[in-house]
Amino acid sequence: RNHHTEVDNVPAADSVTLLKLWGANYLICAQNRNLLIYDYEDQAPGVKRIIRGQGSEIMAVDSQDPEIIASLDRDAVVKLWNGRTAECIAKLKVPDAHYHMGYPYYLCVSGHRLLLSADE
Repeated sequence: RNHHTEVDNVPAADSVTLLKLWGANYLICAQNRNLLIYDYEDQAPGVKRIIRGQGSEIMAVDSQDPEIIASLDRDAVVKLWNGRTAECIAKLKVPDAHYHMGYPYYLCVSGHRLLLSADE
């Protein structure tokens, strides 16, 4: 069945560029070079973890995996993060790819495979 949940007090909502659902009750908020993990069903909702370490502004996020969060930055670097510990577990530079704000980009990680869109 359809379920509607209204989320209030998203952290720094005026500077969030992407929102993705992750797991049963989390939002992943991309804010510049950081990923904020926000628990919206906790009795005290708020940011539970901040993932720092992306080299430039985050352009796409994949949060389909219950443990791993993938991010793509403007410099064409994909990082895989353990969402529970905020540890970077893998990094990949995409050769000859270019990313600019204003275009929607797609990133999908499935096992050892990676799918992403690029301008060129």
